Amino acid sequence: GNSFNHGLYDIHIHLRHLPFLEFDPPFYARYLRVYNIMGSNVIQLAHVAKAGDIFDMLKRTCHSGFPVVNELDKFCGIIQRKHLCVMLQRKDFSLNKPDPYTRKPAGEESFLYNEQVQKYFIHYALSYRDIESTYPRYPSITDIRLDSTERDLWMDLTPYMNPTPHTIQDQTPVPRAFRLFRSLGLRHLVVLNRHNQVKGIVSRKDLTPEHLKASLDHLSESEKLVIQGYFTRYSHHSEAIDKTMLRLSRVSDTA
Repeated sequence: GNSFNHGLYDIHIHLRHLPFLEFDPPFYARYLRVYNIMGSNVIQLAHVAKAGDIFDMLKRTCHSGFPVVNELDKFCGIIQRKHLCVMLQRKDFSLNKPDPYTRKPAGEESFLYNEQVQKYFIHYALSYRDIESTYPRYPSITDIRLDSTERDLWMDLTPYMNPTPHTIQDQTPVPRAFRLFRSLGLRHLVVLNRHNQVKGIVSRKDLTPEHLKASLDHLSESEKLVIQGYFTRYSHHSEAIDKTMLRLSRVSDTA
């Protein structure tokens, strides 16, 4: 049946505009770099920030993940929206600005949530059990309230962020980013430059054929020729590498 058209499930996926990725990227993706398709208006958070700033940011956005940067604007991790909401709900605040990477998870006897003694245990962070205790119904930002005093308190994001997420360089060819998404099942991919600064974010919607075609239309003819020349120039090297990797895989399979 696929000789005449797509399958029924594929047709419904496209009708609902779901960001479903095919097994291979479109052939015209080879003309694009990641910086051509990424979302450049990135909302990034400082690794130690005011509770009010984070609360306002969550109120006006619906993103599921946010890059975290240090005081030098260098990328140091990514934190999920659900974890920020749990921190706000649990009042994981500090009166004084804490030093990053110094807090440890709370134990059984830390009494982190006892309001009478919480101020004595601000050096503790929420444990994994505390974070995941609300699964699968994580708190929503619409159900959280902060008073004027709490808005000026500090939040240390370093114990809760993922310090080693998958990242990609802005000059990377789009097919490589596509296969990274496809093989690892990623939701977003942080784009960095050579100075480890955040330049953008790639989501599944950025890799759909519609978005790739739109990005290709914005390229000038000179840009297309330069990129096409790069692939033509190094095509024999890539083919040799593919053949070598195929031989190695066969050897490992028979070992």
